[in-house]
Amino acid sequence: MNTVAGMPPLIEDSVKTPPSKVKRRLHEAVFEELACDILNNTLAPGVALPGDQVLSARFGVSRTVIREAIQGLAGVGLVDVRHGAGTYVNDRDHWDVLDPQLLQLIGRTGAISVLIDDLLDIRRMFEVEAVTLAARRATAEDVQVLEALVARMKDPATGDAEHADLNLDFHSAIVQASHNRILRGLREQLRGVLSVMVNARQRQADQGMRIVSTTMHQMILDAIKEKRPDRAQAVMQAHLQGAERSLQTRAD
Repeated sequence: MNTVAGMPPLIEDSVKTPPSKVKRRLHEAVFEELACDILNNTLAPGVALPGDQVLSARFGVSRTVIREAIQGLAGVGLVDVRHGAGTYVNDRDHWDVLDPQLLQLIGRTGAISVLIDDLLDIRRMFEVEAVTLAARRATAEDVQVLEALVARMKDPATGDAEHADLNLDFHSAIVQASHNRILRGLREQLRGVLSVMVNARQRQADQGMRIVSTTMHQMILDAIKEKRPDRAQAVMQAHLQGAERSLQTRAD
């Protein structure tokens, strides 16, 4: 019976789910496990991946599934497929670090430590400018959205996971309130970057950190409501500096 670690037997899946979806799930499971091996440096840069037959035996899936998983790894820059010469692990400079699935895996495996500086650079470049524009351009409707999010952050009934989601929604709403079409177009990629950092902080967060975070969001909201771009910029910079300190402490 074919199985993949952490997944139910293929034959049971085939009864409940169309074959195309079974195949997709198997391919994704193999992709994720191999990607985690690369992100954790179990498979180091320059190392050749085992052949399709070896991987097929390891995961208990067809060689077609293995090839699809490898295509996925190549698509996000984790491996280099050299036809006729094998498949080799790429170094970090080749990773597509804005790919949402890869970002999630980076956060989950702890590989964020090698990207902290890059992630913080992106946040400083985009979020400080976005909040400055939001303080100039936010409409009454934009402010209402931000107010509702902060109110839910303050609610004692809001759990930690929901609070993290609200954090992401708040920063996405700031990008929306910037009314810059380019920034809006990048919103999902920026949310992916922010998600990795928020989830990393969430794992070490305590009640005090949550209170500080909510207070900073309220201060950002106040600056936007008061149409004070300089104040909004200063508060966002302080907010990002706090994130930088906590993440670098975690990496150490």
